[in-house]
Amino acid sequence: MLKSRLVALCALAFFSLVTNAQNRVLVFSKTAGFRHSSIPYGQTAMMQLGKENGFAVDTTENAVAFTDENLKKYNAVIFLSATGDVL
Repeated sequence: MLKSRLVALCALAFFSLVTNAQNRVLVFSKTAGFRHSSIPYGQTAMMQLGKENGFAVDTTENAVAFTDENLKKYNAVIFLSATGDVL
């Protein structure tokens, strides 16, 4: 329950940046240490929030996504329980 609320709170913080289907959020959840079991639930919650509020959500654990060219597609990046030196 607390995990879901935390994810929702983070999403609301970014909601002002994403208000229509042309906007995108990147959810990054790579771990190089402890891996929290809530990550899949957080990803699902973010995708649902995007669907309900009209913004696209991409999820990845691939650090290659962090290029200048690729990041231009996104209005926000959410680090979802990422641990360690993952970039």
